[in-house]
Amino acid sequence: MGIYDSDLITEMKLLIRTLARRNFEKTNTISDLNDAKRFEDYEVLVADVASFPTDLVNRLQYWICGYLVNLCEYLQEYVKSEEILEIFLRNRRNSFSIWNELTLRQKGIAVYISPSLLNHDCQPNLDLKRCQNCVLEFVSTSQIEEGQELTICYVDGTEKVGPRREKLQTQYLFLCSCNKCSCEIEK
Repeated sequence: MGIYDSDLITEMKLLIRTLARRNFEKTNTISDLNDAKRFEDYEVLVADVASFPTDLVNRLQYWICGYLVNLCEYLQEYVKSEEILEIFLRNRRNSFSIWNELTLRQKGIAVYISPSLLNHDCQPNLDLKRCQNCVLEFVSTSQIEEGQELTICYVDGTEKVGPRREKLQTQYLFLCSCNKCSCEIEK
């Protein structure tokens, strides 16, 4: 994956929106957000900079984070380059695609705090039904027992095990060992 891959512009837009939300909450008194999530809720999501390839981190740090801070000097009063990198990588790990249901083309990405806490399984018990008006709707794919972990598939679960695991390793930095992968590897 190159540093300027096709999703970079979308990731940059989400980075800017995330920084804007962080700044808004720091500079405004928010007395009632009802059920809205706050930036502090977002900060519990995994960024884990150390688990990304060093070469990628260095390139992003220099070309994206450093450039953004230098381009917008006034940001230096509020944001450090390392904070931008953490936000960028947190977004990369936890974002959901938003699709145009008519054209079936991706129109953006967003981070949803609660769904971002769902773990992966190649044979999940939840499926993303749709994202309408930027609201995610999940449906169960099987009977869910009380206390059972809710899971989603981070990639196309119908792909062959090799490419599926490679995408998970590249994009989410883990080698999947779910039941489906284990069974397909044994065959």
